[in-house]
Amino acid sequence: MLGLLTEMKPGLEMKFTLTFYRITAEDIHKRIRIGSFDVGKNMPYYHSFGHTDKLLIYPHNSINFDVIGMMEGHPMD
Repeated sequence: MLGLLTEMKPGLEMKFTLTFYRITAEDIHKRIRIGSFDVGKNMPYYHSFGHTDKLLIYPHNSINFDVIGMMEGHPMD
């Protein structure tokens, strides 16, 4: 199985990284990192990604949201 998650590095200026990973049937509790890339200080909004046998395809969406605002109870919009 392939997956995509957002890693958050908290601090005065939060930084976010998108990370692709693989899970195998031999150990379903271990994520094997395939690769990642920095997306800056806004958490990207996404639901899915694509892949071929050689490529991982992440469609960059221009919609982001304020994580701190969301945690404070403000609406995403």
